[in-house]
Amino acid sequence: GAAFSTNSSTSCIAIQSQISGRRAVSQRISKPAVARSNRKSFHSKLWRMNQANSLSSSSSSSSSSSPSSSDESTSLIQTPSTNATNKPKLDSTAVSPSTKPASLPQFLNACYRFTRPHTMIGSASSVISVSMLSLRAFWQVYASKIPSATIASSNWMNAVFHVTALSCFCALLVNVYIVGLNQMYDVELDKINKPNLPLASGDLTMKQGWGLTLGALLTCMAILCLFALGTTQGLASNGIFQALSKWTGMPLSNLVSKELVFTLLGSVLLGTVYSLPPVRLKRFPLAASICILSVRGVIVNWGFFMSMQRILLATFGLIPSMNATAWLPIPPVLWFSILFFMVFGIIIAFLKDIPDIIGDKKYNYNSFAVRLGAKRIFNVSVGILCMLYAASAGFLACGAFAASAAISWTNPLLIAM
Repeated sequence: GAAFSTNSSTSCIAIQSQISGRRAVSQRISKPAVARSNRKSFHSKLWRMNQANSLSSSSSSSSSSSPSSSDESTSLIQTPSTNATNKPKLDSTAVSPSTKPASLPQFLNACYRFTRPHTMIGSASSVISVSMLSLRAFWQVYASKIPSATIASSNWMNAVFHVTALSCFCALLVNVYIVGLNQMYDVELDKINKPNLPLASGDLTMKQGWGLTLGALLTCMAILCLFALGTTQGLASNGIFQALSKWTGMPLSNLVSKELVFTLLGSVLLGTVYSLPPVRLKRFPLAASICILSVRGVIVNWGFFMSMQRILLATFGLIPSMNATAWLPIPPVLWFSILFFMVFGIIIAFLKDIPDIIGDKKYNYNSFAVRLGAKRIFNVSVGILCMLYAASAGFLACGAFAASAAISWTNPLLIAM
């Protein structure tokens, strides 16, 4: 019995030791698992808090969502949230592509787009075609009145070339001023209607835009003043003026006519009141249309046509001088060109507002497209254009006028077509 009791007690002790050992092992095993579970729970909570901090505007809402956290855990959670709130600040202060310094090719491309190349092409072609039309009309009227020896000895071709080149260059400078001034005061509109323009897209700054706009105007005025001063007593003998006269092969006074000065100054004036506050005629559809047809129809056609006529008359001695007050008659072909492009200017005034209808509505510009609708304005413009071409073709087909003016590549109708 004693032996049995001793063995039983020993076995009980062994069993107890095994149980306690298993508890110790289980405790040793469970503690890391609990720790891992706690860490996992902590990191999950930390991730949720960071997500809440990134979405919320204040950090107080994120800290109030965990009131049972200790001070240490609160500090650990708020530290990543502070870093998260710093990230938008870094993004907001980063330099955007539009504000990065542009390279020289990018800047030149922005300047090219600032000039609105399609308007430059229109201005250059109109000056050249009207000048050549004037040359043709001059020879039709005065060829029989000028001796052949005078024609052979005169330098009239050199005069035509330099006058046309000077007129075209000055007209392009005025064109840059007009379209530049329009962009300077239409930046907010262009951000909606024409976001690819350099000022609206940020490729050019306002300071650069003003530099290009005013620089073009001042350059044109300086050229006119330079040639005007070339006729002044005491300055005509200056080395610069003598060099320019030698290069052109004619006195400087024969390159600038009163009609050319009037054309350029008239275009500048109407282009200024069209865009510049407080007048800003573009706000009024009828006034804007009159402004456009006055420049495109009357001033450009009459001014460059009569400028070439006066220079040719002075070159061949048919008028006393360039400053003669003789009134030059307007030939029928010029009347036709003026009337044609006056109607064409109305079509331009109608069609130009169709792409701008969204911005015009937002800024309360009651253009024809806003009032009548883009589709209706487009159909009306196409109808007027078709009638204009049909009437012009019928008019040119009549008798002697068709024979004298229609068959020429310099005819403004063919240029427009």
